[in-house]
Amino acid sequence: MAAEEHGKLRMAFDVLHECFVTLIEPQTQSDLSHDIVFNRESCLRRLNFRGFYVVGIEKGGELITAGTLRVYGDKVAELPLVGTRFAHRRQGMCHLLMNNLEKLLGELGVERLVLPAVPELLQTWTESFGFQVMSQSDKLEIAEHTILCFQGTTMCHKFINKAVAPRR
Repeated sequence: MAAEEHGKLRMAFDVLHECFVTLIEPQTQSDLSHDIVFNRESCLRRLNFRGFYVVGIEKGGELITAGTLRVYGDKVAELPLVGTRFAHRRQGMCHLLMNNLEKLLGELGVERLVLPAVPELLQTWTESFGFQVMSQSDKLEIAEHTILCFQGTTMCHKFINKAVAPRR
C-alpha cells in the first residue's frame, strides 16, 4: 500500500474513532474499526473484512466525514460505520456523503443499502435519510452475505433508485 493511501485510510480511521467507542473483537482483541478500514483478512467469515472501501468528504484538505462500504454484487451494500467529526456536524456533510453514495450505488445497479443504527440515531436514519427498520424476512433475504451488525444496534435498509442511463 502506498504511503499516501495509508495516510488517507489513517485519517478515515481517526474520524471513525472520534465518532464511535472502540469496538474490541473478543476473540482477536483487535479494534474492529481498524480491521474494517484496513481490510484485515481472516479465515473466519465473520472476521474477514476484505472488500471494504472507505468513502469520505474532505474540506480544506481535512477528511471530515468517513464511512466504510462493502458491496455484494447488485443485491446489497453495507455501510457499517459512518461518521462526521464533531466540529463539522450539523452542516449536512453526512447527507452530502449519503446522496453521492446512493447515486453511485444506483449507477452500479445495487438494490439496497443496509446499516446498523445505534439507538440514539435510529430516528435520524429513518426520518432524515429514508431508511426503514429491517424485518426478519428482510434480514433472511440477505443472510447469505456477512453483514456487520453490532450489539445494541438496529439493522436498517434503504432501497436504491437505479440510475437510468441517458438515451443516445
